[in-house]
Amino acid sequence: MVAVVVKFVLGENTRWEAERIADVFTALLKKHSGPFHHVDYLGEYELGEYMGIVYWETREGAEESIGAFLPFLKEMVEYNSQYPITLELFDVYTPKEIEVDIDMKQYE
Repeated sequence: MVAVVVKFVLGENTRWEAERIADVFTALLKKHSGPFHHVDYLGEYELGEYMGIVYWETREGAEESIGAFLPFLKEMVEYNSQYPITLELFDVYTPKEIEVDIDMKQYE
């Protein structure tokens, strides 16, 4: 799995705008025929800083989708953004389920 992290800053009192962008962008992702998995959004509402983490099944799907969606996303965000949108691509590691015998009380 691959994650595309999109960061943007809209400034103070922009929660409604960030949520509108997230709603529209998510609807478009769901319509896309690529191997989209899911998306999470994070916000530091007081500062107006936002992040979307879009998960894709494959790197190829993520790269193809970035090319398709980035111009639209930039248009939605950058007209009101204080800084240029940033975008990073990460491989996702899912931890193995293992048993550990550690007494956490010793660290309190």
